[in-house]
Amino acid sequence: MKLVPLIFLSLSVAAVAELSPHLEPSAKQHKQQASALFEERSKEQLKLSERYSMDLEAAERKATEEGDLELVKLLKTELKRLERGPLPENPPNALPRRLHGSRRAYVRAYERLDAAFSKRRDELDSAYLAQLGKLQKEHPDDTTLAGHIASEKERVLAGAWGPITDLRIGLPGSRWLNNNDGTGVRVFGRDGLVDGNGNWKYEIKDRETVVIHWGGDNHMPMKLHADGKTLGDYNGTWTLLPREEDKE
Repeated sequence: MKLVPLIFLSLSVAAVAELSPHLEPSAKQHKQQASALFEERSKEQLKLSERYSMDLEAAERKATEEGDLELVKLLKTELKRLERGPLPENPPNALPRRLHGSRRAYVRAYERLDAAFSKRRDELDSAYLAQLGKLQKEHPDDTTLAGHIASEKERVLAGAWGPITDLRIGLPGSRWLNNNDGTGVRVFGRDGLVDGNGNWKYEIKDRETVVIHWGGDNHMPMKLHADGKTLGDYNGTWTLLPREEDKE
């Protein structure tokens, strides 16, 4: 069975091996800028989470003193979810009402942060794509450079933080948080594997459907929701996490 992500993998590997000297300085600069932006975003997210994190920790200590095992479990799960970044709009049913205010404030602040940094990443990528277009015009007969530029375009398009408008472009390399338990993360590798598991592979059917296969005829479809940041399967939903920083 031919898996779409393998196409992206072959392009990326070719690009990493050795870039054209015409392209290498611009590509290196873009990766460095994207990495710096990712680091800044991570620091800002950590600052945003401090208030709600402190409230959760205080509530967890109180629940521990009272011997409320179920509440302790819930609060620890919420803390782990908070470390990942995004939180679902609606709080867990058993979350104490006194925590709803600081949770809501974090959710709104995270949405603003996400929008602001996504805009900056889009601006960075747009400027780089313009550089690639200029290079291609300056060297129209350089077939090696043309191939490397095509690879770089794929890398940039797959590096968006979301929303994803087409799984065929945006899914490879993405990470998704399990909204059921708040801690599990599903990774769709650029090698066509799920979570790096050699027995789990994925096949992108169209712009909004991906199917996970695991041995024999076992498979499960997942659908991209209209917001571009949610995948749904039989068991629930998954929320798109920010991309890992670009690697050299």
